[in-house]
Amino acid sequence: MKLRISAICYAADENELKVSIRNILKDDESIGFLKINPLIGDKKLTSKLNIGGTKFDCRWYNYIIESFGVEASEIQLAFSNHISSLFQPCSDIELKLSPAILASKRFPNIENVTDTSISAKRHVVEASTIKEVIERYPNQKGIAIMGDVNGLLEESSSIFHTENIYFHGALDNGPMLVEKFTGRVAIMNKVFVDGLLAIPNILEAWISGEKYQNLEVLLVYASDICFIYDRIQEDFLNRGIAKHWSPSERPKIFPLFPRIIGYDKKRVRPEDCSAYLDIQRKTDGKRASFAADLFAFHFLVWN
Repeated sequence: MKLRISAICYAADENELKVSIRNILKDDESIGFLKINPLIGDKKLTSKLNIGGTKFDCRWYNYIIESFGVEASEIQLAFSNHISSLFQPCSDIELKLSPAILASKRFPNIENVTDTSISAKRHVVEASTIKEVIERYPNQKGIAIMGDVNGLLEESSSIFHTENIYFHGALDNGPMLVEKFTGRVAIMNKVFVDGLLAIPNILEAWISGEKYQNLEVLLVYASDICFIYDRIQEDFLNRGIAKHWSPSERPKIFPLFPRIIGYDKKRVRPEDCSAYLDIQRKTDGKRASFAADLFAFHFLVWN
């Protein structure tokens, strides 16, 4: 009987592809490492290996397959399909792309990728690179940008409709990400202050049911001090739109466990929302809580 797993996780570097699996209740566990030599190289001590009908010369020891003289895209696809065949079908196939991969634009030939993590040299990711990755791996449900974004995303980008997004440095893209996001979970760091000025509009649109119908978690961290929270809090309380927490209406603790590729697991924790203000959506009565300080805005929707 094939093992049930929650995710297959690939990490791609130049001529290398590491694979691990994530069991339902355990951390990632490495199960294979593919090293592709683009040259014929020294074929001593090699043997023939057949994976999914693809035959190639290789050395195979421990968890490492070192192949010779085979097109990288061909063996990558055969390798990933073979790994998938070993387990019960799983909904998550994650892919972490190294700076070397992004620089060469030789993206791994892996099918049905659901989540990608994009890193780059000097922690700067070009907006054009994000576009290329999205086009290469369409229909993703999670994207993590592990660096500061240089340039503006296209307004028609499908990233705004991705289920879960994490930006290490959204910078100028913060306002557009907040405005256009239609997914479930968005976490954005280093957002220029303009990205926080839209907070009242976000709250109003959610309350009316006009936008953000799928939103569950929105965490926005500013790149500089933003003096707006007291004004928003006072305004929403005076208008009767928001109110202080009542133990009879919702729990004190929000189960904040966003499973986003690339997001630091140490920051995944239950959130004490006793000091948050509460609002309610007019269309279905659903409740949400929000809070902000000089650098951050948190918006959490209760099930």
